[in-house]
Amino acid sequence: MKKIILLALLLVPMVAKSQNLQLHYDLGRNQYSEKPNYSWFTTTFEMFKPDSLGSTFWFIDLDYQTNKSSIQSAYLEIARDFNISKKSPFQLHLEYNGGLFSGGGINHIWLVGINYPFMIGNSAFNTYITYNHISGNTEGADFQWTGVWNVPLCNNKFMFSGFVDIWSTDKVSYDLLGNELRKGKRMIFLSEPQIWYNINKSFSVGGEVEISQNFIFNSDKVEAYPTIAVKWNF
Repeated sequence: MKKIILLALLLVPMVAKSQNLQLHYDLGRNQYSEKPNYSWFTTTFEMFKPDSLGSTFWFIDLDYQTNKSSIQSAYLEIARDFNISKKSPFQLHLEYNGGLFSGGGINHIWLVGINYPFMIGNSAFNTYITYNHISGNTEGADFQWTGVWNVPLCNNKFMFSGFVDIWSTDKVSYDLLGNELRKGKRMIFLSEPQIWYNINKSFSVGGEVEISQNFIFNSDKVEAYPTIAVKWNF
């Protein structure tokens, strides 16, 4: 539920700025819960704003369980792209990721790299590669590649959008006493393709599938968790 609007808005001149609010109902996350008989909702708020120097994009995810009275996790990404020059198609990409969940926190991640947006017909694409500084990592440098797409279908009645991330981080294990052990690196794959039906300019219905490997509790299996969702465009 992230990065989805970044590219199309970056490349379509008629759009000065945009934000949207999404509500997702998770159809599969309770499969890996200790207490599977509950409903899980996520709200996502996204905002994108271009200016003469580049553009700013950020989103925040808030996760809720219906059998608990509080927010279970909060996750933030904020990214800034700076135009390198009027003639260059590339941009300097700066980003921060972080958050909190019940019982702990998500490591701070600072990213710096190069961003490249491009169009194929009416479809917008974006890709960047970054060096990642992940707080707490000790096993050497980390890197990330990200791709984003936004493809209008059927005269803009449908929108196929999404992102794919591949990044490195420390390989963490634990001994019999519960002490943390770090040795080498592991690669994480995460993608969230979305499909939306645009009822009007403001309201859409659809959903996404979170596809990952080495992401959910370090599972080396390919995991897939679908949602159904509604979206309000401001």
